[in-house]
Amino acid sequence: MGVDHPCKGMTKAQIATFEQVAIGVSLPPATPATWRSLERRGVVERRSDLIRSDRLGKFSLPQWSVPIHVHMQWCKWCSENVEDGAE
Repeated sequence: MGVDHPCKGMTKAQIATFEQVAIGVSLPPATPATWRSLERRGVVERRSDLIRSDRLGKFSLPQWSVPIHVHMQWCKWCSENVEDGAE
């Protein structure tokens, strides 16, 4: 029996956002509700905000990561369900 996707039962937008974070995109575009759902489910964690500045002043960008145990589950799911295309 295979491993479930860590976001099994979640929306397509939530799954897509999770997968972007899992491959290293720290802030893919998503709604606040999507981020809350992913964080509540425990499949992403908020890291320290990235502080930037421009002519208008300082601003912060939230940063996200996937906990290692969730990333391992996702990698196992990928190995069972995604073809590498290197044929």
